[in-house]
Amino acid sequence: MKVFIATYHYPPEISGGAARAILLEKILADNGHQTFILSPHDRSEGERGAMMIPAVPAHKAKRSKTPPQPQKMSGHSKFFLTVSKIADALLVPDRLAFWGRNAGIVAARRLASVKPDIVITTSPPESMHLIGLRLAKKQNALWIADLRDGWTLEPLRKSATWPIRSSVERWMERKVFTTADFVSFTSLTTAEDARRRYPELSDKIIYFPTGYDDTLYTGKPANNEKFTIIHTGRFGLSHGARTPAPFLTAVGKFINEQKITDIKLVFYGDYHEEELDLFEPLITSGLLEVNRQVPQQEMVEKIGSADVALLITAKGHLSAAPRKLFDYLGAKLPILALADPGETSRLVSVANAGINVAPDDVTAIKETIADLYGVWKNGELDKRFTYSGAEQFSAENCARRFFSDIGAPL
Repeated sequence: MKVFIATYHYPPEISGGAARAILLEKILADNGHQTFILSPHDRSEGERGAMMIPAVPAHKAKRSKTPPQPQKMSGHSKFFLTVSKIADALLVPDRLAFWGRNAGIVAARRLASVKPDIVITTSPPESMHLIGLRLAKKQNALWIADLRDGWTLEPLRKSATWPIRSSVERWMERKVFTTADFVSFTSLTTAEDARRRYPELSDKIIYFPTGYDDTLYTGKPANNEKFTIIHTGRFGLSHGARTPAPFLTAVGKFINEQKITDIKLVFYGDYHEEELDLFEPLITSGLLEVNRQVPQQEMVEKIGSADVALLITAKGHLSAAPRKLFDYLGAKLPILALADPGETSRLVSVANAGINVAPDDVTAIKETIADLYGVWKNGELDKRFTYSGAEQFSAENCARRFFSDIGAPL
């Protein structure tokens, strides 16, 4: 079977989008299938040997040597971030609209001789589906429009909620959903919303969680002198309303009330200036260690060395299924999920993998930290959660269900 994947996010970039593409490529390769990947990155071969298809270059900031700790943005970076936001506001569906159309032309030419059996376009950015719309006319292949976030449900781009703009976005969403052979969602909440809004398309809408790569995890319990809570990934840079402030306030209250010193917070990710200012006194005191994001294999090792995994969603944001959640499930690490009732809290409960607390309830967060700390102190943290429902979210199991659902068993 020949599978073509169009993704904007791919290594050397470190992100949830890149992780989904890598897992798809790995599982297809492990099962003997040939993969072709289009992305704006200049590389000749994929992570697992996929053939890379050169795309019309999209602007990506040049990567200098990455410092070990996050740093405040330079004037150059701020300028390009501002330009990107303006472009996102002016172009539909996003700032990569022209790139998506041109990349579709390139892909159609390159794939003319390849004749893939399946075409997968994965978003965000939603412009990736412009590639699918063009290929749908050119290729006799199944087209899967894959959405890691909702398009018009809780969009991350504020401009997508503007009255006239939102109507255009819904029209584009319907066109993609109608034209694609299948539409897959990493979130069950988002998939069910799509079925509700497009009942005539319900048979082609599929829930396809990313899952975790179970070949990466050793399952060795941590042996830390301090109660270590880890968080991987960004906060406000991914979602403007996502903030660690209530959690950090709760930790401070717990420490002051209990007079403890054996607790440590470890963050891996990129952060904006307000967050770095918030972190500074905690870093100085030795409570918080902040590091840059690291590649997947290294991140798995870091997660496995902690005692509890922290996951924070934005208040009222109910449809997200963050990539880090599956990494935490793979490591079988107790999850402290600061999330309102929604997709994240559902997954934590279904997997029997942790505790859900409202993201802005400082008192409840403090009490939950105290509870987990006490269990850790007694050496019984590994017995607290069964993870009895976690196996269904291994990437291999998720992919096998998905490809079976679209009539192309692995």
